[in-house]
Amino acid sequence: MKLKILGKHSLCVFLERLCVIFMVLGGGIIVFLPLVLEGYYRWVSYPNPDAVRIPMLIALYVSGICAFCILLYLRRLLRSVNTENPFNEANAKRLKRIGLLCLPIAAVYLGVMPVLPSVLVLCVALAFSFIAALMAVLAELFTQAVAYKQENDLTI
Repeated sequence: MKLKILGKHSLCVFLERLCVIFMVLGGGIIVFLPLVLEGYYRWVSYPNPDAVRIPMLIALYVSGICAFCILLYLRRLLRSVNTENPFNEANAKRLKRIGLLCLPIAAVYLGVMPVLPSVLVLCVALAFSFIAALMAVLAELFTQAVAYKQENDLTI
């Protein structure tokens, strides 16, 4: 069976719907974050949750809100791909904004490293820094593709 990328029953449509599901679930977690964090601390029997509660809430709120916005832009980008018009200026701007939204996540995780020293925290910060750089390159690639497309449309 061949995997369809575009069309009514395709990977892009599935990913667009998955973005909506993640946005709803993530929005619920953001709203109830203090309760979720308290439940987590009880579940893992964390020894001194008061020492890390505020930095953890800040990191999780910043990353949760940025992730929600990233999913919103990603959903719009996928919708544009589903309409078979991916190379436009709006998608280039969306990719650039996704990259810019990755930077606060990287910064906040680097900022909480002294309070929450962990290899995982460092990996999250480095991963989002890399994703931000990658999105900047993809945004520039899309901008150049739009320029070539417009030039090609004028040639015919």
